[in-house]
Amino acid sequence: MDFNQQTATIVKEAIRKAINQYTDTEESSHVVTDFHIFIKENKIEICDDEDTLLAAADLLPQTEKADMSDKQMSKLLRHELHNMNKEEEFDKINIFKPFSFLLENPETDTFEELLIVDDNNVVVCEELLKGLDKELDDFLHHLLDE
Repeated sequence: MDFNQQTATIVKEAIRKAINQYTDTEESSHVVTDFHIFIKENKIEICDDEDTLLAAADLLPQTEKADMSDKQMSKLLRHELHNMNKEEEFDKINIFKPFSFLLENPETDTFEELLIVDDNNVVVCEELLKGLDKELDDFLHHLLDE
């Protein structure tokens, strides 16, 4: 799938602008649990838990968002967040961990959890956790049966 490189750059810069507000030199003292990402009317907006707007940018060209499904947009966001994580950009953030990046619809319903950062543990995709509860329950029942 070929995403428009200009849109990918705009998304990455918006994420950087949002996280740069938490890169001061003081100890980790900011209490932010989630970065909320909204894509609405060809615009990306990133807010904190208090709905404070941290970053906003227009996505170009104007017709591109209409041509991209929500799944394609989430794939683009996951890809950029994963790359930023590999580049250790989230290590510079001075907030308590864990924190996450959520893709939400305009009614603030979570569409997808894109990235969870928890010190040395990073969950990039919810698919990794599918079935984990059942596996843990089965393991616990097996231990208790012995």
